[in-house]
Amino acid sequence: MKKLVVILCMLGVLFGEGEKSLVERGAEAFEKRDYETAIRFWKQACDKKNGAGCRNLASAYFVGAGVEQDFKKARENLSKACDFGDGEGCEIFSNFIDDRKEVEQYINKAMKFSKKACDKKDARACFHLGVMYDEGRNIKKDISKAVEFYTQSCELGYAFGCNILGNLYDKGEEIAEDRAKAVELYQKACSGGSASGCRNLGVLYASGNGVKQDILKASELFDKSCNLGTDMACFYIANFYYEGEKIKQDKSRAVEFYQRACDKGNSSACVKVGYIYDTGDGIKQDKFKAVEFYTMACDDGVIIGCYNLGNKYMNGEGVKQDSFKAVELYKIACDIDYGMACNNLGVMYENGRGIKQDKYKAKTLFGKACDLKNELGCKNYARLNEAGY
Repeated sequence: MKKLVVILCMLGVLFGEGEKSLVERGAEAFEKRDYETAIRFWKQACDKKNGAGCRNLASAYFVGAGVEQDFKKARENLSKACDFGDGEGCEIFSNFIDDRKEVEQYINKAMKFSKKACDKKDARACFHLGVMYDEGRNIKKDISKAVEFYTQSCELGYAFGCNILGNLYDKGEEIAEDRAKAVELYQKACSGGSASGCRNLGVLYASGNGVKQDILKASELFDKSCNLGTDMACFYIANFYYEGEKIKQDKSRAVEFYQRACDKGNSSACVKVGYIYDTGDGIKQDKFKAVEFYTMACDDGVIIGCYNLGNKYMNGEGVKQDSFKAVELYKIACDIDYGMACNNLGVMYENGRGIKQDKYKAKTLFGKACDLKNELGCKNYARLNEAGY
């Protein structure tokens, strides 16, 4: 997991010293999923001994974007990045080394190169140092130093540094809470193109924390954040439109934003839009679309998505009736302690639908549902118990 997080951190808009135009153009192409062009620019930058170019090239090899996945080449390019004075490359490379002494050598290089770059007003290098001190990544955690470097990166115009610093002031867990300061920093982050900064600022305007409550302003910020790619911002504004308590209710717009959130990987939004299509709540009912979205949610491990999908297969709504598939889905949800799924699975065992009839097993499942505070499960357990099972 640690290595995966490190790899993902390499996939942002990454800038380096020297051949910045090549690195930037590669990053822009990568964001547009034009991986072939991104690789070409980063190879050129790396060949010119630009550490950021080598580091970005390593990220492509790690995930197999534009090139065949090759961990050996990824590590080779990270090593080059470090040799060319890229602090992040050194720190990331250290995560793939087992020897503690060798790890310390690369961390020392990472600190040295990043500090040198930060002193030369490289905002991302300052941010990288902040992250290392904030998370205690192979160095002693030091929140005061983290704040110092985040502040430098923010003052140099690095939006992500402003957002992280805003988070620290907003939460007030490791430094003194200062919501007004958080608002200021989130505003700077949002203006600099940070999707999370816009979302976080929207949350403060929606709640009235650190700033006068302004639902319209919050909606505008969530909309901007959603357009910049944040799934939760899409989900928040969808809730506004669906509930109609804070802005004028518009369930068609709610579905639009729920779908956008779902497309960005928010499985709760997938369940929500599936439910709206399932019930025809404010829009035209469509059981087939309901099945589509419940399936997406279930595939992402959302219990209620699996349960709802089980109901669709059980009743043949939006999909061909299949009791065996319904049993499979109810079992998934019941195993994760969803009471109604345990009850429905018990019914399947009791009636021998989609599985061999077994009333004793049914009683056990009804008992589990009851333990999970499901009323129907309690009633069914009592009924079978009185019948002698």
